[in-house]
Amino acid sequence: MNTQMFLTAISLLLVGILSIATSSIAIECYNKNEQMKSEKKDNYNFVIVNLTFAIIMVLVSFASAYFAISG
Repeated sequence: MNTQMFLTAISLLLVGILSIATSSIAIECYNKNEQMKSEKKDNYNFVIVNLTFAIIMVLVSFASAYFAISG
């Protein structure tokens, strides 16, 4: 087992989960306030992109953990 790669996978997982949580809260706040959502369209798009990359980060962390344990 490659411990350094496994610790990296755990770190990616934690950061990804925290990023998903904060992005989800931000999206919920934007959806509740339509005026702010329309005024700050670029910020809303950034939060959507951040959520997408956070989901990808979590998936990559699972793959990384698998390769760390199997290799």
